[in-house]
Amino acid sequence: FMPIIILHIAGGFLFSTPLALIVNIAGTSITFVLPYLVGRFSGADAMEHVHRKVPQIEKIVSRIGNDSFFLSFILRAVSCLPGDVVSMFLGAKRVPFSSYFLGSFLGTLPGIITETLIGFSITDSSSPMFWISFGLTVLINVGSVTGYVIWDHKKRKNET
Repeated sequence: FMPIIILHIAGGFLFSTPLALIVNIAGTSITFVLPYLVGRFSGADAMEHVHRKVPQIEKIVSRIGNDSFFLSFILRAVSCLPGDVVSMFLGAKRVPFSSYFLGSFLGTLPGIITETLIGFSITDSSSPMFWISFGLTVLINVGSVTGYVIWDHKKRKNET
């Protein structure tokens, strides 16, 4: 197990920026597809495994609703749950692949870019690129969680 942020930073460090972005995007895409397919073809067995590993996922998913694109996007943008678990769960729920993949991709793309740029500039931690990329990474993560909390609060308020 290795957090994907470390792999994105390593890619930025090891390759030129354009190549690192391609490698990181391709690698992240693979991490979306394989667990999704496992969940899709395992069905109930995958759901049971996911519920044991992360019991709160059903509650979170039920709060978000049935929009498969938004569900995939927000679960990736907020990134508070393990990525493989999210992929298996959405595959087992038979979320349409195109909505799942596009939502997942767009939800992670800003992080992939900023994390790759951190890796590119990591040898000079005094460089503006390093600090801007680091700041944007923090801002994206905090902003995603804050945005979700505000959205969830408004949704709960409208339901009552």
